[in-house]
Amino acid sequence: MNCIFHDCELIDENDSSGISFIAINCSDYGNGFVKKLKTNDEIQGDENSMRNQILQKYFKLSSNRPRGKKISFLVKDFPPNERAKVIKTIDNLHQSEFIIINGDNSSLSESGLKYFRTLNPLYEK
Repeated sequence: MNCIFHDCELIDENDSSGISFIAINCSDYGNGFVKKLKTNDEIQGDENSMRNQILQKYFKLSSNRPRGKKISFLVKDFPPNERAKVIKTIDNLHQSEFIIINGDNSSLSESGLKYFRTLNPLYEK
């Protein structure tokens, strides 16, 4: 809070280590450092996008009915640089009770299906 950043540079914008901080009323002498930081809304949007991508994997292209998926296959469907984020999001979906996990097997729960259909009305019954 009330920090001043002088000659700072954002080293890795794609860091998926989960490290975050809150910058309130901070200045950067106009060099744009503070503006490069993601806002909470942007982070939330990224998380929702990843959740949606993962939940879509439970559906075949030709069907509106969800199918079970192996967690290992879900993770392998994403590029290697996104896999840590995918695993974290899968865990979050499980904690939110949107997916049911049994070993390497997983499926959408009823609440997960409702959540997915609110985000994707085209997948209605």
